[in-house]
Amino acid sequence: MERFDVVVVGAGPGGYPAAQLGASVAIVERERLGGTCLNFGCIPTKSLIASAETFAHVRDAKAFGVSVSGATFDYAAMVRRKDKVVDQLRGGVKQLLTANGVTQFAGSAAFRGRETIAIDGSATIGAKNRSFGSPPPVA
Repeated sequence: MERFDVVVVGAGPGGYPAAQLGASVAIVERERLGGTCLNFGCIPTKSLIASAETFAHVRDAKAFGVSVSGATFDYAAMVRRKDKVVDQLRGGVKQLLTANGVTQFAGSAAFRGRETIAIDGSATIGAKNRSFGSPPPVA
């Protein structure tokens, strides 16, 4: 069984600071690297908002002395741009983790003991410390 100082379950770029300090680090991610903000929240939303704001500026350009006629928007193109931005940033996260020696496992993690984690039943790893991508809510 491979053992690590730190195992992060569900993560964006989590774990790389510990690796930079010399710890052996693994990440177990069942979906896509980058976490919720990058893949489903902040980044996709801001990308689409930027497209909408650009269209609004073009539509209202006459107020700035700029004549634009026939301005339209293409929602499918906006989504393609958003996907490209997310893919590029996700690749950056992967590169950051790889460059810092973080071992990456694709799959769901299940704790089998205090220091044992099974990954989709196909691999088992050990960890001295554990972290979760999002902390539990404070009551």
